[in-house]
Amino acid sequence: MADFEGAKPIRTARDNETRIQIVDWQSGGTATSGLSIAAEGAAISAGTNDYGIPVFGRDASGNYQLLEFTASGLSVDPGTVTVTATDLDIRDLDSASDSVAAVQSGTWSVDAVQSGAWNVAVSGTVTVVATDLDIRDLDSATDSVTAVQGTSPWTVDAVDLDIRDLSHASDSVKVGDGTEFLSIATDGQAEVTVTDAQAAVGATAPLEAVQVGAQDPSGNVSALQTDSAGALKVVLVEDAGETDILDFQTTAAVAKDANATHNYIVTNAKTFDRVSLLVGSEGRVKIQLGTWDGVSTFTPKAVYFQDPTENRQVQFPALSLLGDGTVAIRVIITNLDGGATDLYSTLQGIEE
Repeated sequence: MADFEGAKPIRTARDNETRIQIVDWQSGGTATSGLSIAAEGAAISAGTNDYGIPVFGRDASGNYQLLEFTASGLSVDPGTVTVTATDLDIRDLDSASDSVAAVQSGTWSVDAVQSGAWNVAVSGTVTVVATDLDIRDLDSATDSVTAVQGTSPWTVDAVDLDIRDLSHASDSVKVGDGTEFLSIATDGQAEVTVTDAQAAVGATAPLEAVQVGAQDPSGNVSALQTDSAGALKVVLVEDAGETDILDFQTTAAVAKDANATHNYIVTNAKTFDRVSLLVGSEGRVKIQLGTWDGVSTFTPKAVYFQDPTENRQVQFPALSLLGDGTVAIRVIITNLDGGATDLYSTLQGIEE
């Protein structure tokens, strides 16, 4: 086989081998390189390049190498290559060097799992639709919450609501009995009207004077009254249930350090109170006042000493004793003088 310029036909150099020498049109009749075709499994050689077969192409700028099969694989040096692919994934994105531009169209539905802190820069206006969105805790120093009231007033239900202390300058509290309220005059005084009052003695109308008094369980009244001249009248009403007690005793020739005992047995079902005691002696004495159970036990309530120049009456208003026919108010007088002397004692009080 020969080309149109009369080159030699293809010949076999060795068995199972065909050598083709290619001569370009500028080299004349001398072959500058050759293409070897070997049998399957044999080495392939092309001039001094023992590692593969270069493939060339040509464009408007001249010849250039497209790709080469080398010992390490396919080597590509194409200049600019356009790759068309679907879901092309060449490596994982790197937050330090990569960026992703997102353009909103309609409503975004984003499901994201956070790992570490997010650092997202947003430009323009982003509309977020969320329910119970919580990005951080509110801060009283920088945040504010605005509450907008609707057409109806707010209703607050509370028990014993206390929002602040009352102020006499701006607050008022009405005092009443459930029907009427207390009135305050312009001078700040409370206006009180007394109705159905009992006229004081000598008064011509109930409003001229009002009787003030107290009533005991028996219905007896001790009252304070004023007459028409404004003088205070005191009316004493005696309780018919009270009995004055005056119990006197003399013990003659009581030896030194000896005692004289004075008992007053309280009337059954009566109470002895308003107790007072008067002791007389020619010498110094010790006096004990108390109660006796009518059998053997004496319970002292007061103890004091008295010189002969100090004969005086001592009152014991807190001492009282309910009688049962045997218990008694007891006085024990001890002679502290140098010799025997007469001792006198007087118990006073009320039984009621």
